[in-house]
Amino acid sequence: MSSFNTFTPNLPLTARGYLIDFLGLCTDAGTNQHELREVLLYLNNLITFDEMQLQQEDEV
Repeated sequence: MSSFNTFTPNLPLTARGYLIDFLGLCTDAGTNQHELREVLLYLNNLITFDEMQLQQEDEV
């Protein structure tokens, strides 16, 4: 049973994998691809920021 308080070390890589899968699966003609890429870029930046925070915590 997983806990929300437990951190998975490879979570950022897993999250990025899901972002790539999501981009590949959203091929519907009604999907605004430019907007989708902007949202995925934003989420990727959040993941990167979180990784940087975790690295800073590890150094302290």
